[in-house]
Amino acid sequence: MKSILRLIIILAIGPAAWCSIPKCAALASAPPHKLIEFLKKGSTTKSDPYCVEHALRRLGDMKEADAIPAIVSYLDFHRAETDMEKMGFGGQLGTIGNDFPASLALAQIGKVALVPLAHVIGSGELSELARSNGIYTISRILHSDLAATRFLRSESDKARTPSEQARLLQAAKDAARMCSDSERAICEEAALGNRD
Repeated sequence: MKSILRLIIILAIGPAAWCSIPKCAALASAPPHKLIEFLKKGSTTKSDPYCVEHALRRLGDMKEADAIPAIVSYLDFHRAETDMEKMGFGGQLGTIGNDFPASLALAQIGKVALVPLAHVIGSGELSELARSNGIYTISRILHSDLAATRFLRSESDKARTPSEQARLLQAAKDAARMCSDSERAICEEAALGNRD
């Protein structure tokens, strides 16, 4: 009986251990400035996806504020499937934070990422997916869709150009749509600039 149990444990642990081997040896012990440099030189389509994910996750774990501009440029980067997912086993939760590691990294860095996120949303330089993930990330940093709506509306008042203001107002309206049914009316009022 013990030998059967051992065999089951070995068979179960073996593939799991093999799948957890880091896929990016080149950046395994890289300091933050090297991770940032890697992200700045790469692109969301040409870089090794495992190394991109590794760099994003490490910078988020380290709460590296200097990395915010580089991380923001990866808001539409979708992580690669894990080996377990490729074999048809499980998978991670299908959330923006899990599927788009830049969102999680910025949320880990925290409130210092809010203004840079608003700036890039207002600039119009993001893809629609990156813009949407940026709004979601602001909401996660503030732990509230209502707070995200108010923040984006407030940032629209500080916009330097009419087009930037329009994009931030639209982002506030989009954030309001993420609010729960019980908060939706308050969020929609906040998006319009009405206080409480």
